[in-house]
Amino acid sequence: EYEGSYVSEEIDPVYRITIEDGKLTLAYLKHKAVTLQPLIRDTFVGDLGNVRFTRDVKGHVSGLTLDTGRIQNFAFTKKAI
Repeated sequence: EYEGSYVSEEIDPVYRITIEDGKLTLAYLKHKAVTLQPLIRDTFVGDLGNVRFTRDVKGHVSGLTLDTGRIQNFAFTKKAI
C-alpha cells in the first residue's frame, strides 16, 4: 500500500517508494534506492532520514513526510495511478 510516486509542491523530483527483495525502498533522481526499516506503524528510517506515511480519512496512504537533517516534516503527496 506504500508503493507509488510521491510529489512535493516545493521541489521537482519525484520520490518513488517500491518493494525490492521484500524490503521497502525510496529512490529519487539518480540516487541509489535507500532501504527503509520499519520503526512503528507508518514510520520508517533509512540513510536519508525518517519517512512517515500519512493517511486520508478512509485510511488509505495519501502522502508522506520526510525528516532529514535540518529539514523536518517535508510533505509529499501520493500521485494517483
